[in-house]
This record gives sequence, C-alpha cells and structure tokens, in this order.
Amino acid sequence: MKKKNLILPFLLTFSSLLVASAQELVNPLPAKLDSIQGLLDAESRKDTVKVKRLNDLALLCLFDMQFQRGLLAARQARQLSKNLNYPKGEGLYLNFMMLISGDSYVNYYYFKIIIFYEVTKEKAEPNKLFELFPPQIDPEKVNVKLLEALKYFEKDNDKEMMAHSLVAISANYQRLNKINESIQYADRARKLFKEIRQPELAFMVSYNKLLALQANKKINEAKEVENEVKVILTNIKDVRVKAMFNYLLSNFYLFDLNKPALGFEYLLKADYELEKIGEKDLRIIILNRLGYNFDNVGLHQKSLDCFKKAVELKIESKKTDDIATDYFLVVFQLISLKKWDEAKLFLEKAKSFTDKINNEQMREFPNAQYHDSSGQLLMEEGKYQE
Repeated sequence: MKKKNLILPFLLTFSSLLVASAQELVNPLPAKLDSIQGLLDAESRKDTVKVKRLNDLALLCLFDMQFQRGLLAARQARQLSKNLNYPKGEGLYLNFMMLISGDSYVNYYYFKIIIFYEVTKEKAEPNKLFELFPPQIDPEKVNVKLLEALKYFEKDNDKEMMAHSLVAISANYQRLNKINESIQYADRARKLFKEIRQPELAFMVSYNKLLALQANKKINEAKEVENEVKVILTNIKDVRVKAMFNYLLSNFYLFDLNKPALGFEYLLKADYELEKIGEKDLRIIILNRLGYNFDNVGLHQKSLDCFKKAVELKIESKKTDDIATDYFLVVFQLISLKKWDEAKLFLEKAKSFTDKINNEQMREFPNAQYHDSSGQLLMEEGKYQE
C-alpha cells in the first residue's frame, strides 16, 4: 500500500483536465478572453461578480501565457475582495497562485487552500474554464513571457508580484532541468519574501531549494539550507501552517534522506498540534500519511488506528463524498491483522458509500478496492473459486 503523495487524487483530477482539454478545435482562449474583458469594461460596479470575472480573466491569461496581464488581474481581484470583505476572493487568489507557481509549489498551495476553506467555512466552487487548460505549453516560451512580467513588476517596484514571478521562473527552469538557474531565481524570490515579511513563502522557496540541492548531491549546501528551513519553521506561529510544513519536512526525511525516524517525528508533531486546536480537514491528511507510513514499516495496528481516526473525523465533519476509499484503507489493515469479522463489517460500510457515488468514473477505484479486499477475505475462508 505504498504511497508517496497523498495529494495524488487531486493531481490525477488536475491532469485529467489537461487531457480533456486536448481538443482539435480552434483555440477558444482569445474569444473567451475578449468576452470576459468586455464584461469587465461594460460594468462599473465593484462587487463580488467583478471579483470572479477578474479571477476568470487571470486564469485565462495564465492559460494563454499572458502572465503579466494575469498577475495584474489576480492582484486587482484580491484587493477588491479585501475592500468588499469577500473572503472567498482569497481562495480564488490562492488557486491562481497554485497554477502559476509551478509543480514544486502545488503541495503548498493545495494545503493553503484546504486551510483557507477550513478556517473560513466557505465552499469552493467548480470552474468550467479549467476545461480550456492547454495540453502542452512550451517551457522556453513560458520563460520569455515570465521574464517580461518580471521586468514590468520591477519597474512598478511591486515586490510581492516580483517574488511570485521569480518563483514561477525558478519552477520553470526546474522543468527545463536547469538547476543552477532555478536556484538563482529562487534565491531572489526568497530574499523578497523575507523583505515583505511572508515567512511561509520564504520557507517554501528554501524547501524547494533544499530538494533541488539534495537531488543534485550538493550535500553540504543542502545541509545549510536544511538548517535555514528549520529556523524559519520555528518562527511561524500559525499552527495549521506549521503542521503543513512539518508534513512537507516529513516527506523530505522519509523519501529523500531515508530517515524514517525523523519523518515520523515531524508527522507526529503535526498531528499533535492539530488535535490540540480541534482541526479536522488538514489532520485527516496527516493521519492518512501516518497510516501509510506505519503500513510501510509493518506497524499495522498503528496504521489501523490512524486510518480509523481519519474516518471518524470525516464523519464528524460531514464530508463523506470520498469516504469509501478511507473505509477501504481500514479494511486492508484489518486483513493484515487477520481481524476477519471486523474487516467484513468495515467492508460493508465501504461498499454502502461506494454505491452512493453517482459518477461512474469516480466509482471505479473504490469498486476495485472492494473486489480486492473481498477476494482476500474469501481466500482466507478457503473459497478460492469465488
């Protein structure tokens, strides 16, 4: 049951959008952009509708590699949201930043979005514009456009937008496997985030630099950055954010350094702090990660306890749309512990939630889990044909 990344379901959904958008039609982006810009030009009111339209414009500009225009629209939408006291606007801004900042930052923004909706009690709204996400983007062309955006914000002396542009350029150089250039731009971004007192993003930049140095066997430099990351972490006060960074550091120790003891230590710290404040959404992810890691080292009872607690929190939160898979995680651990009767009880619960999933494609994976676990239980009963 080894899994390195618990946001895999999210990434699979995201990548499916890329596949679905590979249409052999004329590029619809310019028409959509003109349409939204026209609506913005014609409407003088500054309300939540304008916030959404500005975010839609930012999103389409991102897809069309108009990065400067997109960042300006996102900045304007965020400021208007603050003026209107419209909290959902921050969620839309985080979503845009997740996309423009590149693969290395997806985990960070994914967690930030979870924290945002947990704290504000807002609900995310689906956006059909994601269907227009281009299936392929030339990284070299992306860099040209990002560097143009950076020059614009340098002239404007907008340090926040400069820093975000630098992050995107750094991530793009990473995709091009130009590690030295990636680190160079990351260092500039980190310095700016420190200047504008955004320690969270300074941490993320340092963390990604740490991963790049480790991957390229620059051990001494990596050690220096590792120490810097820990210092930044100690100065972050928000418990949820600190838990998120403990999660990221646990991945580093578990998978990049192969130091499971340290990996578990950071995960357990995160779980302990989140339990103290009664947080649920982020804690479910931490508990599932702990469950997978305990399973990987053969500690099935501890794994079972974590998976059971995650299920319990989902039920308490009344967020049971995808709970079938969580039940199956419990079933597989019960099978490993040879607790057959209890496994059957949880199997039936898992099946009942699987049957409630209306989307056939979303039902495929839990159905596969059902047949897998059912088959294992039947084998234990000697019913080999079944």
